[in-house]
Amino acid sequence: MNLEIVKRTHEWEGLYFGRIAEYEDEIEFNELVKRLENLLEESVKYWQFNDNKVKRVGLVCGNGAPTACLKEAVENKCDVYITGECNLYTIQYAQFKRVNLIIGSHTFTEFFGIESLALKLNENIKELDIVRLNEEHYEANIRENNRELRIN
Repeated sequence: MNLEIVKRTHEWEGLYFGRIAEYEDEIEFNELVKRLENLLEESVKYWQFNDNKVKRVGLVCGNGAPTACLKEAVENKCDVYITGECNLYTIQYAQFKRVNLIIGSHTFTEFFGIESLALKLNENIKELDIVRLNEEHYEANIRENNRELRIN
């Protein structure tokens, strides 16, 4: 995605589960959405609450739905906040603060952290075999099943 990490954020018990990253040159919000969908290999949900170009991105993989997580991105002057889950309050707070919001899925936004951990372990444990399990996309199936239920 051509982002440079500039800060670790969202500290919990000495661990940081969020990042602030920046583009060298600003990009259009819709371009960021396309890039993320290509990277995740899935559609994302998004809300555009301003027309500004994107320079600074706040990211929490998995469940970054609590408004406190979004608040930390806002305090770090992020143009957009990306996470894997949201609730009504996340969307409302993003709208109130006029920060754009992108929601992937909990699972697919976490793959990269798990992959990074596996590669790091493999550096120290050479006999470790790394195998990617191609799992069914549970969250997408829920959405599909819910859509089908509404139609019937």
